[in-house]
Amino acid sequence: MKVLYLNVNEGKYPEVLEIEDELNTYYKLIGCDCIDITTRIWRKRRYTVICDDMGFYKPNPKVAIWDETKRDIPIVGNVVICGKSDIEGNLTSLTDEDIETLLKSVSGMYNTRTDEAYFN
Repeated sequence: MKVLYLNVNEGKYPEVLEIEDELNTYYKLIGCDCIDITTRIWRKRRYTVICDDMGFYKPNPKVAIWDETKRDIPIVGNVVICGKSDIEGNLTSLTDEDIETLLKSVSGMYNTRTDEAYFN
């Protein structure tokens, strides 16, 4: 499955990865042992976001996804973004167009507690 991986904990630029849709894969990429699956909308398209369910409880969490105009709750820590779930709830692969849309939406990340930028 083709996904966009945001490794904010190491301050890396977004990566397009081809991964197995397996729980252990998400644990390893995100760096956690309890995931949450939510959705976000970028440029009128819905995407599935897999994140650390306990991310806000870790010391100095780094914001990965936040849209101040929508007042969504920020998502912190490393995340995996994939396509909208299908009718049966299965995760789906991103298309090349999806990746282009998502990468246009990335403007940089920063630690809200220290205002430290980790990439722009």
